[in-house]
Amino acid sequence: MQTQKNVYDELKKEQNRLAKLWNAYKMQEKELEAYRKRLAGPETRKPELKVDELTKKYEKEKERLNKLYLILDDIELELKIAKKEISDRDSWFLEVEPSLRKIVTSINKRSGMIKVTPKPMIVKPRVSKKRRSRRKK
Repeated sequence: MQTQKNVYDELKKEQNRLAKLWNAYKMQEKELEAYRKRLAGPETRKPELKVDELTKKYEKEKERLNKLYLILDDIELELKIAKKEISDRDSWFLEVEPSLRKIVTSINKRSGMIKVTPKPMIVKPRVSKKRRSRRKK
């Protein structure tokens, strides 16, 4: 039979062994949780958070696109006005082009008619030597 001391020693050994097993179990549990966190990453967040994030992104994108469509409408209106103005200008020019050509032709014809007149000669008055001497005095 075992003595009380032997039983007590055996109990101590079992307690130590159980404590070591418990510590090893806790360490494995911590490692497992760390692996889970590392594997999970941001994708395993709660679905509500993902939906909220996507909704916010969608709303921001929707606002941005609305602004772009407003700008697009303004630009299209400006383009339509510019095309109309250019069309009006072109039709006006086509109407007055023959008249402008006639004017240019007439100006060129008139320029050919004008004779170049020589420059008038500058006549220096001749002063006699006697007059010059009198002037100097």
